[in-house]
Amino acid sequence: MMRKTICALAALMFCGLLNAKEHKLLSKNIEYESRNEISISYGALSTSHYMNGISEMVTYPFLTDYSYGSDSYFGPLSLEYICRVNRWLGVGGIAVFTHNKQPMLSKNQKVGTAYDNYFTVLPAIKCDWLRRRFFGMYSKLGLGVTMRAERHKADGLKSQSDFDTFFNFQATLIGMEAGVSHLRGFVELGMGEQGTALIGMRYKF
Repeated sequence: MMRKTICALAALMFCGLLNAKEHKLLSKNIEYESRNEISISYGALSTSHYMNGISEMVTYPFLTDYSYGSDSYFGPLSLEYICRVNRWLGVGGIAVFTHNKQPMLSKNQKVGTAYDNYFTVLPAIKCDWLRRRFFGMYSKLGLGVTMRAERHKADGLKSQSDFDTFFNFQATLIGMEAGVSHLRGFVELGMGEQGTALIGMRYKF
């Protein structure tokens, strides 16, 4: 009877140690495998940047009486949310804002200003193919729509406005993040409305 009792107590202690170890490992795992993440980033050479350049060369010369000076860009500025559905796949959305301003010229003299604001919404998926405690690598794809609000204001004349929408995307070929468990900096290379290259900060929770 005593031998059975000792064996039973030993078994309970062993199970307790295993459970405690498993709980500790799970806690550590959860700490850096957070399910949600919010990111903010700033990029360069977005889709809207290229499209605006094409409009300058192809559309504007035929539809307006003005030429246009050098662009002044802000953005693309992005806000992103991703929720991981398993260890390697996350789904969410991206919001991007880009602003462009150009002087309107007539006979090489400034006669007004052209403004373009681009608002983009992209449902997205993110695939993590390397996850470490302080480092990760991933790829990302987003498909959605951009809304462009355009306004031309020539001096002494009523401003002219236009609004249109077009398909847009973001394809990140490679992204790298590094930092502590809940806060990381990251860089991405690819193409789309977030930019050909972008840099930002990410909070995981």
